[in-house]
Amino acid sequence: MKGVSPLIASVLLIAITMTLAAILASFVSSYTQQSLSELESCVGGTITFTTADYPQLSGSMIVAIIDVSSVDMSGFKIEAINSTGDVNTVTATGATSISAGSSGTIRADFSGTGVIVGNRVRVVAGNCPDVRTTWVNLK
Repeated sequence: MKGVSPLIASVLLIAITMTLAAILASFVSSYTQQSLSELESCVGGTITFTTADYPQLSGSMIVAIIDVSSVDMSGFKIEAINSTGDVNTVTATGATSISAGSSGTIRADFSGTGVIVGNRVRVVAGNCPDVRTTWVNLK
Protein backbone atom coordinates (compact mmCIF):
# COMPACT_ATOMS: atom_id res chain seq x y z
CA MET A 1 0.00 0.00 0.00
CA LYS A 2 1.36 3.39 -0.94
CA GLY A 3 1.25 6.45 1.34
CA VAL A 4 0.77 10.13 0.52
CA SER A 5 3.89 11.77 -0.85
CA PRO A 6 5.70 14.13 1.56
CA LEU A 7 5.12 17.09 -0.76
CA ILE A 8 1.33 16.59 -0.87
CA ALA A 9 1.25 15.98 2.92
CA SER A 10 3.11 19.26 3.53
CA VAL A 11 0.76 21.19 1.25
CA LEU A 12 -2.29 19.69 3.01
CA LEU A 13 -0.91 20.56 6.48
CA ILE A 14 -0.22 24.14 5.41
CA ALA A 15 -3.71 24.44 3.87
CA ILE A 16 -5.39 23.11 7.04
CA THR A 17 -3.31 25.44 9.24
CA MET A 18 -4.13 28.51 7.10
CA THR A 19 -7.85 27.64 7.12
CA LEU A 20 -7.89 27.34 10.91
CA ALA A 21 -5.93 30.62 11.24
CA ALA A 22 -8.43 32.43 8.99
CA ILE A 23 -11.41 31.13 11.00
CA LEU A 24 -9.79 32.15 14.30
CA ALA A 25 -8.81 35.59 12.97
CA SER A 26 -12.36 36.21 11.77
CA PHE A 27 -13.82 35.29 15.18
CA VAL A 28 -11.32 37.40 17.14
CA SER A 29 -11.75 40.38 14.81
CA SER A 30 -15.55 40.44 15.08
CA TYR A 31 -15.43 39.95 18.86
CA THR A 32 -12.94 42.81 19.29
CA GLN A 33 -14.94 45.18 17.08
CA GLN A 34 -18.13 44.40 19.00
CA SER A 35 -16.40 44.97 22.35
CA LEU A 36 -14.88 48.26 21.22
CA SER A 37 -18.20 49.56 19.89
CA GLU A 38 -19.81 48.98 23.30
CA LEU A 39 -17.22 51.11 25.13
CA GLU A 40 -17.90 54.73 25.95
CA SER A 41 -15.43 57.05 24.27
CA CYS A 42 -14.26 58.90 27.38
CA VAL A 43 -10.51 58.74 26.92
CA GLY A 44 -8.92 62.14 27.48
CA GLY A 45 -12.06 63.77 28.86
CA THR A 46 -11.76 66.14 31.82
CA ILE A 47 -14.06 68.20 34.00
CA THR A 48 -12.79 71.23 35.92
CA PHE A 49 -14.41 74.02 37.90
CA THR A 50 -14.26 77.28 35.91
CA THR A 51 -13.01 79.39 38.82
CA ALA A 52 -11.97 79.00 42.42
CA ASP A 53 -15.35 80.54 43.40
CA TYR A 54 -17.15 77.27 42.66
CA PRO A 55 -18.75 75.05 43.81
CA GLN A 56 -20.94 77.20 46.04
CA LEU A 57 -23.63 76.35 48.56
CA SER A 58 -26.79 78.46 48.28
CA GLY A 59 -29.29 77.31 50.90
CA SER A 60 -29.33 73.54 50.31
CA MET A 61 -28.44 73.88 46.62
CA ILE A 62 -24.89 73.28 45.41
CA VAL A 63 -24.11 75.26 42.28
CA ALA A 64 -21.09 74.55 40.09
CA ILE A 65 -19.88 76.02 36.82
CA ILE A 66 -17.72 73.47 35.06
CA ASP A 67 -15.58 73.24 31.94
CA VAL A 68 -15.59 70.07 29.85
CA SER A 69 -12.74 69.20 27.51
CA SER A 70 -12.02 66.59 24.82
CA VAL A 71 -15.27 64.59 25.20
CA ASP A 72 -18.98 65.52 25.34
CA MET A 73 -20.30 64.90 28.87
CA SER A 74 -23.82 64.40 30.22
CA GLY A 75 -25.81 63.09 33.17
CA PHE A 76 -23.80 64.96 35.81
CA LYS A 77 -23.86 64.06 39.48
CA ILE A 78 -22.51 66.03 42.40
CA GLU A 79 -20.94 64.12 45.25
CA ALA A 80 -20.46 65.75 48.64
CA ILE A 81 -18.90 64.49 51.85
CA ASN A 82 -20.96 65.77 54.79
CA SER A 83 -19.70 66.58 58.28
CA THR A 84 -20.07 62.95 59.42
CA GLY A 85 -17.96 61.66 56.51
CA ASP A 86 -20.83 60.18 54.47
CA VAL A 87 -20.71 60.64 50.69
CA ASN A 88 -24.01 61.95 49.33
CA THR A 89 -24.66 61.77 45.58
CA VAL A 90 -27.34 63.85 43.88
CA THR A 91 -28.19 63.99 40.17
CA ALA A 92 -27.53 67.48 38.91
CA THR A 93 -30.00 69.70 37.07
CA GLY A 94 -29.25 72.61 34.79
CA ALA A 95 -26.89 71.73 31.94
CA THR A 96 -27.85 68.11 31.24
CA SER A 97 -25.08 67.80 28.64
CA ILE A 98 -22.05 69.90 27.84
CA SER A 99 -20.10 69.69 24.60
CA ALA A 100 -16.33 69.28 24.62
CA GLY A 101 -14.65 72.67 24.95
CA SER A 102 -17.69 74.31 26.56
CA SER A 103 -18.83 75.18 30.06
CA GLY A 104 -22.14 74.98 31.85
CA THR A 105 -23.88 75.50 35.18
CA ILE A 106 -25.18 72.54 37.15
CA ARG A 107 -27.12 72.41 40.42
CA ALA A 108 -28.06 69.76 42.94
CA ASP A 109 -30.35 69.97 45.97
CA PHE A 110 -28.66 68.53 49.06
CA SER A 111 -31.44 69.34 51.56
CA GLY A 112 -31.45 67.00 54.55
CA THR A 113 -27.98 65.56 53.86
CA GLY A 114 -25.99 67.61 56.38
CA VAL A 115 -23.72 69.15 53.73
CA ILE A 116 -22.35 72.52 54.85
CA VAL A 117 -19.80 75.06 53.61
CA GLY A 118 -16.29 73.59 53.91
CA ASN A 119 -17.33 70.03 53.07
CA ARG A 120 -15.58 68.33 50.13
CA VAL A 121 -17.40 68.23 46.78
CA ARG A 122 -16.76 66.90 43.27
CA VAL A 123 -18.64 66.56 39.96
CA VAL A 124 -18.90 63.23 38.11
CA ALA A 125 -20.01 62.75 34.50
CA GLY A 126 -22.83 60.22 34.23
CA ASN A 127 -21.87 59.02 30.75
CA CYS A 128 -18.19 58.71 31.76
CA PRO A 129 -18.14 57.77 35.47
CA ASP A 130 -14.34 57.71 35.60
CA VAL A 131 -14.20 61.36 34.52
CA ARG A 132 -14.62 63.67 37.51
CA THR A 133 -13.26 66.78 39.14
CA THR A 134 -10.93 66.65 42.08
CA TRP A 135 -12.40 66.97 45.56
CA VAL A 136 -12.59 70.66 46.54
CA ASN A 137 -13.95 72.52 49.54
CA LEU A 138 -17.48 73.82 49.20
CA LYS A 139 -17.68 77.63 49.35
